[in-house]
Amino acid sequence: MTAYSLVPQPASVTSRASGALIAPSARVCARHPDAEPAASYLAELLGLEVSNAPEAAVQLAIEDEPDLRDEGYELVTGSGGVLIRGNGPAGLFRGVQTLRQLLPASGRLPAEVPGVRIRDVPRFAWRGLMLDVARHFFGVPDVKRVVDLAALYKLNVLHLHLTDDQGWRLAISSWPDLAAVGGLTAVGGDRGGFFTAADYAEIGDYAASRFITLVPEIEVPGHTNAAVVAEPEITRGGQVP
Repeated sequence: MTAYSLVPQPASVTSRASGALIAPSARVCARHPDAEPAASYLAELLGLEVSNAPEAAVQLAIEDEPDLRDEGYELVTGSGGVLIRGNGPAGLFRGVQTLRQLLPASGRLPAEVPGVRIRDVPRFAWRGLMLDVARHFFGVPDVKRVVDLAALYKLNVLHLHLTDDQGWRLAISSWPDLAAVGGLTAVGGDRGGFFTAADYAEIGDYAASRFITLVPEIEVPGHTNAAVVAEPEITRGGQVP
């Protein structure tokens, strides 16, 4: 069997005699309304258009196949084009990531896709990445970039470490100084910063569009030096935000 650079390695990979050519004029077809998010995502990545034409070079289909569960998919390439099918929209999105890894790194078209049949169902329900913005703050564009990289490798959870002794990174309307004061510092004198409620909502929506769950971590009652400096009264009477 030919070795393909796929991360993580799918459950099953079988080589086929012929591959597919994706031309600059190719179309991406969503064969089900739930396939539209993955189809639009792929079309935007490759600079293509979404079409309902049955002869579209890339077909994304939702099919009732319980064995694929929520995130499983099957990807088949051949002279007729590319077919990705899944039991739900998350599975199609994971299949699109595998297709991306089969394409040239440049992402430029035209591009040859090797002939394969890939069938994959994740072994682990929680496949997470932790980003520590408490010690070193990263703004919304940086976090979105991390989300995109996590999606490429089919991770499905972003654990965002928002508070620690070095900084408080999420604005709380009832305790404004937590972020305004507690967010000024960072490790090594690096710039501080914090997310507004709108920033955090934007990150959450962006992660959801990549089928990634955003999990916030706010550490209390320990690791609260930044919080105590910003709001000393929280140490009196057992109050916490």
